[in-house]
Amino acid sequence: MSKINRQLSIHFFTKGLKGISHDDVLSEIAKVIDIEDVLSIQITEKDCIVTLKNPESKDRLAAQGIALRDRSVKFYEVESLITHVTIKDAPYELDNLYIVAQMLRFGKVVPGSLKRGVIKGTNIENGSRYIDILECDTVLPNRTSFGRFEVRLFADNNRTPCIYCHITGHPSYRCKDKPSLMNQKRCYNCCGIGHVASACTSEAYCSYCNANGHARRDCEQYKQETEKKELGSYGPEILEGRQDNTKNIHTDEDDKESIASDNTNCERETVSVLLGASNCIRLGHIDDSVVNASISGGSFDKIEQNIDLAFQKTENKDIEKVVICLGTNDISRNKSDSDQINLLVTSAVNRVKSSFPEAQIGLCNIIPRKGNGAQFQKINETTKNVNSFMKKLCVREQFVAFVDINDQFYKHGAVIRTLFDKNDSSGVHVSTEGAQRINSKLCEFLNSPNTNVVVSNTPIDRKRNRSDKTTPTSADRTSKVSRKETGIDHD
Repeated sequence: MSKINRQLSIHFFTKGLKGISHDDVLSEIAKVIDIEDVLSIQITEKDCIVTLKNPESKDRLAAQGIALRDRSVKFYEVESLITHVTIKDAPYELDNLYIVAQMLRFGKVVPGSLKRGVIKGTNIENGSRYIDILECDTVLPNRTSFGRFEVRLFADNNRTPCIYCHITGHPSYRCKDKPSLMNQKRCYNCCGIGHVASACTSEAYCSYCNANGHARRDCEQYKQETEKKELGSYGPEILEGRQDNTKNIHTDEDDKESIASDNTNCERETVSVLLGASNCIRLGHIDDSVVNASISGGSFDKIEQNIDLAFQKTENKDIEKVVICLGTNDISRNKSDSDQINLLVTSAVNRVKSSFPEAQIGLCNIIPRKGNGAQFQKINETTKNVNSFMKKLCVREQFVAFVDINDQFYKHGAVIRTLFDKNDSSGVHVSTEGAQRINSKLCEFLNSPNTNVVVSNTPIDRKRNRSDKTTPTSADRTSKVSRKETGIDHD
């Protein structure tokens, strides 16, 4: 429905004037203006609306008013050009400019009109925001979302509908239908009465983005905000890196096609690449088909150096698999900031995927540190948190497999000290035996089929395995009882 212009209508409230007639009002109006300028007089349940022919008559009547039953009656605008809106439940940290941008969907925001409410007599804010809107929508929703935050809206100018009967002109607590409607079923999709959302025939409505056509569980905005929460404080940067990576992969595909067209008759050797740090250098020669592009001091934030070295060593060769085995140096620089390391891990995986778009990637988790004291405990706790994130990342990312080398360095929950270099006080570098264990896990991934699998020692069934000394089965208990009954005793 197009917007109705009611700029020539004014009204007064009839509270205390019950029983007045059209003639009563018209006779008083005739004392102020010519009755020929009056188009309509409407008496409703709560007010009397007078519509006039021209702005001059309207302004004169509004300025002078009339007298009814020895009472002075003042006229007010039926609809003002400006709608005053109160916003409730918006977080204190939400920027004013962001709120203005969100309110533009309902009309033109008056510049500089946004104010923050305060507790009377103090400068402490009460959580309310006040804003003025020109050419406001006919009806504003009672609830809407600013991003992932749900807020409530209250407006004058008959813009706020009653939550019970959905009619404007009265607040919800004064709705005459409230008692009967409170006891009826309400649909959370269309807000209708008499049915529930599962039986609703109306088009699906998303309570998160306020758009029709899908439910909240299928909303892309809702999924993105939920994923940001799961990724922590660096969620937006991680998602942005994924978007950039998607664009880079497309460009690399185009480059690959052009290169392939120039070398259709050339047979190329297929190899795998290892991107690691000093512990991977200690692995020595792994296999003829594996190129070790490890750098002493390598880390996730400097993975470009490993990638450049890999390109130099694999010129005119096809890359089948790429193993990322980094993280100990990142842990050293960010001892307790696991979120920062998670961001570096995600960025590094994206760089490798864009550099080797046709390769399957194996992401090794980070081995623990050998040592005693609070500092080593803090480092190993951060390592545990990052490893948990890396495993989840491999589940979400396509063609990225999780390679569990951390498990090789634990026995009964304690770090195996003999797997580390006894002359290294930092507890970082592995011994010859430790290098062999890493080597075996890498070969397990490199020799596996080219699918997105998890190379891990963690059993799928998480139930504990019983030893011979654990609680006997029901069959064992039955046999023991039978032996006691027969008097047979075995040593």
